[in-house]
Amino acid sequence: AQVGVLNRADAVQGQNRVLGEERGYLRNLFEQAPGFMAVLREPEHVFTIANKAYRELVGRSDLIGKTIRTALPEVASQGFYEILDEVYRSGNPYSANAARILLKRQNDTEEERFLDFVYQPIRDASGAVSGIFVQGHDVTQLREAQETAKENEKRFRTLAQSLPNQVWTALPNGQIEWCNDEVYRYSGLASLHFDATTRSTMIHPDEAEAVSRNWQHSLRSGQPFEMDIRLRHHDGTFRWFISRAAPIMNSEGDIILWVATNTDIETQKKTESHLEYLAESLGQTVEARTQELERTQEVEAIGNLAGGIAHDFNNLLQVITGNLQLLNRDVSGNDVAERRVAGALAGAARGARLASQLLSFGRRQP
Repeated sequence: AQVGVLNRADAVQGQNRVLGEERGYLRNLFEQAPGFMAVLREPEHVFTIANKAYRELVGRSDLIGKTIRTALPEVASQGFYEILDEVYRSGNPYSANAARILLKRQNDTEEERFLDFVYQPIRDASGAVSGIFVQGHDVTQLREAQETAKENEKRFRTLAQSLPNQVWTALPNGQIEWCNDEVYRYSGLASLHFDATTRSTMIHPDEAEAVSRNWQHSLRSGQPFEMDIRLRHHDGTFRWFISRAAPIMNSEGDIILWVATNTDIETQKKTESHLEYLAESLGQTVEARTQELERTQEVEAIGNLAGGIAHDFNNLLQVITGNLQLLNRDVSGNDVAERRVAGALAGAARGARLASQLLSFGRRQP
């Protein structure tokens, strides 16, 4: 009988040792948890457990055995006592996202923090509420980052609204997210939608396929998008724009946003078309005069004809050069337009040298 009693005592001791080890293990896990946790007992919400993260959050370690009203008097009038009372009374859990709390620090100043947390009722064997389990995370840094992002977005949109250009942003999948009022003023649309596969209704049908193909390529590769396109005005006409979109990336190199502008280049396009017409006219004039020279046998007639061509050439070149120089001032700061005007001016300079050679020929100079 004594042996039986001893064996049972040994078994109980063994069980107690195992339970003690399990409790110690669980308390260790509780203490090291990254989120703040605490257990409050009785209707007065007495601290029975508070882990390291909770103690660091409130800035004090002498919590155990105190009611929350005694341990954290600065929380009064912030609504947390009342929420705990309601959870204990009703037995219904309560959760909050980015809840604002003011906590007192050692120098008697108050620090603002934002918390995600849950108050979960604890029930005894009879089902009655005997306490509340508190668990949550300090999301102050995340809240500050979100506020900074909102402020930056607000500044960007304010700047974009002040620009004469059309400005729009798109999500990483190509779906338009926002556009400034200039887009709506120009198009007359009340809303605008396009993504990687859906084309904007503003785009001219002749460019729609190429725009869709190039936009999808940029979305896949992350390379900037740039293309001359015609966009529909609210009166039904089309104007030429140069559309540019650049990706905005996070620290990991992932695209988080596309920022884009549409710049009106209708005037430049008309100038290019006019220059092409003038060049074609000059070519036809030179060809006609050359054929006339071939039919002329007298040297004097050839010389006079060459002089006439040179004078006509010079007159046309003066008109072209003068307009290009004026246009160059208007497009100052637009790299694409400046390169095009520079190319046209270089062509006019070559024409001037040709005119000089024709004049020399007409005067019978070497």
